[in-house]
Amino acid sequence: MSTRALLLAVLAAAAACSSPSAKVGRLYASLQSDVADHRTGSAPDPKLQERHDARAAEVRAMVERGEITGPKDQFEAAVLLVETRDLPSLKLAEDLARRAAAGGEKLAPRVGAEAVDKQLVVQHLPQKYGTQYEWVQSLGQWRLYTLDPSTTDSERRAVGVPSLAELYDGEKKMNAGRTSRGSDSGH
Repeated sequence: MSTRALLLAVLAAAAACSSPSAKVGRLYASLQSDVADHRTGSAPDPKLQERHDARAAEVRAMVERGEITGPKDQFEAAVLLVETRDLPSLKLAEDLARRAAAGGEKLAPRVGAEAVDKQLVVQHLPQKYGTQYEWVQSLGQWRLYTLDPSTTDSERRAVGVPSLAELYDGEKKMNAGRTSRGSDSGH
């Protein structure tokens, strides 16, 4: 390979790595790494939330510049945004998840359900689907956030959320090995 061809190949690879799609992919991968490193059932980590908020700010800027266009990028951007407690970001996550689902992303309806639920939780209203848990400091445990009792298991299934019984089983699993009153606060 000539020096010129090698240089062109390196420049093309660098351009691809700096594309909006590649940037969203890197942010998504960093979120997945953070989530994998965070111990299930442990207390909320403020530093982790700061990283979520920073990633969401980058995604919002990319959306504002019109850089998030394809279903995969819309899905990954929605996942990144749903990790915040910022209502406009959560609404944007819901919209991006809806567009990603229309584009064929199979897990996008679940992310949209998370965005809907989190918007309600932030406003101190009962969630619709059951995707959100809250840390109860006095118990040192996670609890399923209050649910709208009119939502059915078939509505949950339609967006990829488990049944109510499975959600409560998930709560038990999150708290497995923990004792009440916060003896293991995750610190």
